[in-house]
Amino acid sequence: MSVFGKDEVAMRKYASSMPLPEFTDTPFSETKPIDQCKVAIVTTAALHRMGTPGFEIGDSDFHYETLPRDVRDLMLGHHSVNFDRGGFAADLNVVYPIDRLEEMAAGGVIGDVAD
Repeated sequence: MSVFGKDEVAMRKYASSMPLPEFTDTPFSETKPIDQCKVAIVTTAALHRMGTPGFEIGDSDFHYETLPRDVRDLMLGHHSVNFDRGGFAADLNVVYPIDRLEEMAAGGVIGDVAD
């Protein structure tokens, strides 16, 4: 099991050996500069607000959560004892980079962050 922050050298070595996909098809929508785009986050981190039911243990819960942009009191819904929560505990932005996106929007790198 990998522990957050411990395997950076191994991760970089592995990632540098991975082939990058090449896309030859034209996207179905018109492109525009990223500084004119509204950006949203889609995550599989099973995040939910404190005090809400969250996700069921097992493989039968396929619901999704819509998180308001200003919410930071989030719980991680992965229940496995083999899942390292160290990164999430240290910084929410590891699994939900909302603060980084807001910084990018404020700096004009992206157009806006979706609500």
